[in-house]
Amino acid sequence: MNRDNINILLKGMWIGGTMTVPGVSGGSMAMIMGVYDRLISSVSSFFKEPAESMAFLLKFVLGAGMGMVLFSRFISYLFTTRADVPLRFFFLGAVAGGVPMIYREAGVKKLDLGRLPTLS
Repeated sequence: MNRDNINILLKGMWIGGTMTVPGVSGGSMAMIMGVYDRLISSVSSFFKEPAESMAFLLKFVLGAGMGMVLFSRFISYLFTTRADVPLRFFFLGAVAGGVPMIYREAGVKKLDLGRLPTLS
């Protein structure tokens, strides 16, 4: 197994594991880990390039499934210990820290709060 395959598998494991945490988005983690674009392009070009798309998706899904199984019990356990608050802040920081990168990837130059919808 080459380095790229191991990298995809490990990123899939991390994303799958963090998806078991309430409030943590798999899409946000995929953006932070740098696989979101490749994941979307593999799904959207599945019928155009089936072999290449299937190879990537199988590695990623295998890793995500392993991550969910391996990390879910461990993370659930940590939420019942004294590590509860630091763990919540770690995941909050990981998601919040990824927001500027998501804006950069989307090409947003300036955030205009006046254009946000209001709840009236």
